[in-house]
Amino acid sequence: MFRHTILWVAVAGLVLALVGSAQAATFIWTPTATGTYNWDDATSKWTSGFPNAIDDIANMEINIAGNQTVNLNQAITVGTLQIGDTSGAETYTLAPNGGSLTFDVASGNATLSRAAGGTGAVTISAPISTSPTTVLPP
Repeated sequence: MFRHTILWVAVAGLVLALVGSAQAATFIWTPTATGTYNWDDATSKWTSGFPNAIDDIANMEINIAGNQTVNLNQAITVGTLQIGDTSGAETYTLAPNGGSLTFDVASGNATLSRAAGGTGAVTISAPISTSPTTVLPP
């Protein structure tokens, strides 16, 4: 009985160590063509998987060739959203499609930033919720 207790304590400690060491992941948006896309399309729209966790970084600052609508098909959480056409006047729209966007971080500030260089609008028509320390662009 005593050995089993020690084993369970060791396993619980290992699980807590692994959970506590989780780090934010950075995801880079890859489509450049005009169109409508799904945020949660992990197979071809992001560099690996898709951002949906506290502290995740969603980088959508690229030179897009035409206007893009990105559907949020589920509740999405990010710590940082970097978005905007980097050199033209093309636009991004984040549309709800049943989903929402939450900015949240484990510590520090959640951030929404607009790409420098381009002049296209960024519209977030999905519902947004923020942590108390979310930094928004002026």
